[in-house]
Amino acid sequence: MSKIVTKHLLDTAARQGGKLVFTAAAKNIVPIQNVLAPFLEAHDRVTLFEIGSGSGQHIAQLATAFPKAIFQPSDVEPSYLESILAYKEDGKLDNLLKPILFNCDGNRPAMSDMEGEFADMSITFDLVFCSNVIHITPWSVCEGMVASASKLLRQGGNFLLYGPFALDGVLEPESNRTFDARLKEKNPAYGVRDVRDVEKEANKHGLELSDIIQMPSNNKLLVFSRSGSEE
Repeated sequence: MSKIVTKHLLDTAARQGGKLVFTAAAKNIVPIQNVLAPFLEAHDRVTLFEIGSGSGQHIAQLATAFPKAIFQPSDVEPSYLESILAYKEDGKLDNLLKPILFNCDGNRPAMSDMEGEFADMSITFDLVFCSNVIHITPWSVCEGMVASASKLLRQGGNFLLYGPFALDGVLEPESNRTFDARLKEKNPAYGVRDVRDVEKEANKHGLELSDIIQMPSNNKLLVFSRSGSEE
């Protein structure tokens, strides 16, 4: 296993054959799996679209833990799609679909990139999930992400957004403020986002904030419900 430099800020990955292994993803997969369990076990065939699957560690673990659910991974980086596919093949995960290129610009993925029934873009998903993306990308990515989530979700579905967040202008604890400062040193357009700013953007697209779940390591899971119409 050799260290390599990756495109993820403030993290490096090790390579295991064709698979990339990020330290942060390895640390938080268990709490993420636990908090997503009620959503993924809501019925026998829950469908989930992940925005920004990265190495594929999270979605491969979820596909292993929840074999009745169907998972569609995606990422904007072609090199990550190779890693996701390696996880799929190594785990023999039939419920983990072929990863697709997906850019958070508000557009739907091309029909030719989707598999099986999801090639029909009238099909929507029960869940859209994203972790640790919007603080390491410009705000325009968050705008595109919530617009995309709204289009990808069925009525009554949930957009699940995981990562560090400020709340009502307050960012706690000190470690998160230090992290925010480091991100802004890398790029002034990056930084830990406030829940209320994300909520305001989501409301434009018919997504209502229904829960804020506290997670380990000073992270949160924001739960949005697709219940309204876009502004």
